[in-house]
Amino acid sequence: MSSVNNLILLIFMLAVSCTQKKDITVRGMSYSPKSNYSYMGTAERMLDLKFSILKSAFSSESVITAIVVAPFNYNYPVLYKWKLGQGIELSDHQILNGELKSLEKNLPQKIVLNLKDFSDQKNLFIRFEIVGTDPKNRIFTDGIVTSVQKKSFESIVQEVEKINAK
Repeated sequence: MSSVNNLILLIFMLAVSCTQKKDITVRGMSYSPKSNYSYMGTAERMLDLKFSILKSAFSSESVITAIVVAPFNYNYPVLYKWKLGQGIELSDHQILNGELKSLEKNLPQKIVLNLKDFSDQKNLFIRFEIVGTDPKNRIFTDGIVTSVQKKSFESIVQEVEKINAK
């Protein structure tokens, strides 16, 4: 009888350890994705991030704009950071780190970076990350821009989805 009890206890412990609790946010009953794998600890990935890339036809300069939108008012400072890949130069003396005082709900914030030689000839990349400083509500997002967009993961996934849709 003790081996049956041990087996039941083992099955119970296995079942309990395999379940995952989902956090309920204070903004509603929907599940909020959290990233536990960032160097800053647990943070909600609530921000919408898009990039705009403008390349000049007559010079080697490019303008990269990160467009950040929050789904709610965030009244704490938000820190951002650009990380340049090897071989990328700034076109003027810009600062790669900065701060936004706060984010308003659904109001896009634009952060601009001017570059030299961000051309299609080499596969270069830039990383952008933004993080909120409220210790009770950590928000975070990041993204990568490549100079050859056709080789980016997002473009390849979009092509596969188009093929599968046919």
